[in-house]
Amino acid sequence: MLPCAVSALHLGTRKASTLARNALYIDRGLLVVNKPPGITCQYNRQESAKEGEHSRFTDFINDLKEEFELLRDPMPVHRLDKDTTGALALAIDHTHARELARQFANRTVEKTYLALVYGGSKSLARRSGRIESVIQYSKGRAIVTDNSGEGGELGKSARTDYELLATSPRMSLSLMSLKPHTGLKHQLRIHMAHNLKMPIVGDTVYSTPKADKTNPGAATISNGRMFLHASSLTVFRYRREGKPKRARVTVCAPLPDYFVRVCQQAELSLPQALITGGLWVDDVRTEIGDRQADAGEESEEANQGRTPLQSLGARWFGS
Repeated sequence: MLPCAVSALHLGTRKASTLARNALYIDRGLLVVNKPPGITCQYNRQESAKEGEHSRFTDFINDLKEEFELLRDPMPVHRLDKDTTGALALAIDHTHARELARQFANRTVEKTYLALVYGGSKSLARRSGRIESVIQYSKGRAIVTDNSGEGGELGKSARTDYELLATSPRMSLSLMSLKPHTGLKHQLRIHMAHNLKMPIVGDTVYSTPKADKTNPGAATISNGRMFLHASSLTVFRYRREGKPKRARVTVCAPLPDYFVRVCQQAELSLPQALITGGLWVDDVRTEIGDRQADAGEESEEANQGRTPLQSLGARWFGS
């Protein structure tokens, strides 16, 4: 079991500063936020101070650190593209950062993305399947090959499961669920545009002029946004008390309002859980509010009668 870091974390305090309102879940070592668009998930505080640079991600980290009275900067353990929204995991200390990094490296972390894409059901041979390709990178840009085997020195194998959730009866648009099994740069965007020929709306790098021509008003639809959302993130966490010690925690990040509006305009049905988000512990939805999840006080009592979040020393700030 990982060491407890509650002494560095005041779970009962929440001032809800501007960017910190995006916090969804926090426990003794993990903080999951709903990343807004336009934020690059990396920074170097020392280099930024030396060069006089500042970024929205620095503001994000500062707000979260102040909001939860953390002793150190929360550390991202994975990345989302600048214009991708959704569930982003941050480690509260180095011990938990290493443990979470192992989960990502061992591919026990499950990630599900929602993507609004150009094209309808007729664009797909099957409504669900797996995409396998080799992606090479040159000067930061991706080069996709048709070789489905293991990548060589310059290429890496990429695998993504996809499922068509809905197709618009009004526009040539579809809603896709994407589950990456590897985590290569721009993997989902490349697989949708290159392999399925159904580029993500608002992706100006891998989309093609043809997508815009076949979708009058596409620029109005995207309005400068990329419609790729990290909908859910599943990791293993550890209970302070009771058994089993290990718990499977799934955080579902609410969709951005603009994503929901476009789906409504296109008559694409969205389950309420995807719109509002939610929390699952051991695959059971946890219907709680702050009043039920106050885990700020230590207790030697048995786990019986405690809420799932209390047993994890956690709080949920979503819907």
